[in-house]
Amino acid sequence: MPGSMAVKADAEAAGLVRAHDGRTYWLCCAACGPVFDADPALDAAAS
Repeated sequence: MPGSMAVKADAEAAGLVRAHDGRTYWLCCAACGPVFDADPALDAAAS
């Protein structure tokens, strides 16, 4: 869910960290990983 809060330590422990365009994104849940991976530019714009 774009815009939801993510706890960095929890995201890192769960492997829910992505990099795009020189920035790091911590995702809030496992369901967000495939959504971000499918179109990182779109998801990055929403955060």
